[in-house]
Order: sequence, then structure tokens, then C-alpha cells
Amino acid sequence: MKSKVKSKATKRLCWYVLHAPNKSWLVCLPSRGAIPFINKARALRFAITNAKTAHAEGALTQVLTQKANGRWQEERTYGKDPKKSKG
Repeated sequence: MKSKVKSKATKRLCWYVLHAPNKSWLVCLPSRGAIPFINKARALRFAITNAKTAHAEGALTQVLTQKANGRWQEERTYGKDPKKSKG
């Protein structure tokens, strides 16, 4: 599945792996909705596979993963790393 939505700030295709209130996991693609998964491992695998595929086609991509408690766990980038910001 390809996502053609680009973040205006970073010009990256971003996949978000989020914990849902019903204890499932969602892979969200901005402006394209969310895809539910029964566990985090499957959701993360789907997001990473699609990000790598889009990167192989020339896009800058990113996967952002949330913990079950709602805090951000990790960020994976494919292509140039984003610029570091002060603060």
C-alpha cells in the first residue's frame, strides 16, 4: 500500500503506529484513515514494510511508534535524517 501524503514540514511520507482505546493497534496514514491490527508487532511490520517500499521508490519516509501508555517509543527514518532542532 502506497501513501502519497507528504508532511509539509518534513516532506516525508509518515506512518504512525498508535495504540487504540480498545487495546488494538492502528497504522495511521494522514488523510487516508487508519488500518487496525490485533497486535503491535503486526502493525509495526506493516508500517515498516510500506515505508521501506516507498523509500525504495525514491521517497523520504518515516515510521513513528507509540507505546501502549500513549508516549512515543521510537522514530525510524528511511532516507535523509530529519534536521535536528534546538531544544
